[in-house]
Amino acid sequence: FFSRPGIMEDWEDLLGFLNNAKSDVRKIAVQNVRNYTQSPPHLEYVETQKPEAMRYLTNLLGDEPSIAGDAAQALINMCAHEGLLELMLKSNIMDRIMAKMGDKADPVAELKLILLSNLTSTSPSAVEQLLQVHDEDLKGLHVARLLGWFLHTFKAYKTDTGAIKHTHWVMAVLGNCSANRDGQDILVEESPICTVLPALLICPDPIVRGGATTIVRNLILNPTYQPRVLEDELALPILERLAAGQEDNKEIRRQAIEAMTMLARGEAGVAFFDGCGGKKLLQTALEKESVPDLADMLRGVVAGLDDVQDVYVMQEPEKVVEEPAPAVDPEEEAMFQPD
Repeated sequence: FFSRPGIMEDWEDLLGFLNNAKSDVRKIAVQNVRNYTQSPPHLEYVETQKPEAMRYLTNLLGDEPSIAGDAAQALINMCAHEGLLELMLKSNIMDRIMAKMGDKADPVAELKLILLSNLTSTSPSAVEQLLQVHDEDLKGLHVARLLGWFLHTFKAYKTDTGAIKHTHWVMAVLGNCSANRDGQDILVEESPICTVLPALLICPDPIVRGGATTIVRNLILNPTYQPRVLEDELALPILERLAAGQEDNKEIRRQAIEAMTMLARGEAGVAFFDGCGGKKLLQTALEKESVPDLADMLRGVVAGLDDVQDVYVMQEPEKVVEEPAPAVDPEEEAMFQPD
């Protein structure tokens, strides 16, 4: 009934209850607020008339599990609203999310990671806040905690497929962070991510595999780190998976093909394709690709490699036909003889 004209006062009161001292009042309030977090009029009202409600919701992430879970779900729904997203960032939401991150006793960790993934996929400012780029003493600390937590669970993944049930969202977050140059520096220079990426690129879990593919794609886009991608053999698993037709996720295939496209534009990348039979693998992938625009992208990569090979093919030198020296008239020759 909050959507009826003249009843927004009730919505304002409900938002105020999010900051109530009594937990049972906060619990009922956040449950009701969550139900209206996909209603444009209610979201507009929060942005223009009750912006402090975003701080209340953010604070609830540290509340008891049932309240924190509803608050996280409400914030996930609100991420798509640009104005509210900015208010979340002003309320220092990253620190709130990360407060208990990695704590096995936190039952809403997965919701918080989904929230983190949505924030970082939507806003470059959210990525910077997570990376803590404006504080040299703390820079990369959140990322290190997230990655350490994920890798700890990934070790058990071979024997327990449920080990990364909650933590696989970390890879989506790291993939989003890899679009930022500071994020790339932190991942490559200050973390062990490159040593485990080959395993992550072929992980059966699509969220893990997608995040890993995004990281490699973004590193290839950076001339500074493209040699590192080739040195650590991070491109080959992507190419082989495409050729084998093993990637059933269209968006991951798109990221993979974009990575191959960028790699084929440089000399080092061309040498990589030449050394591993990459053109043949790409042609095989093209034959198996059923999505028209992805097939066009693959066709473009193959054609580009053909053009490069044409440039580097050594052409045979033109044969020079030696013509016989003209005959010299004996009388003319005698004119040049010394007396």
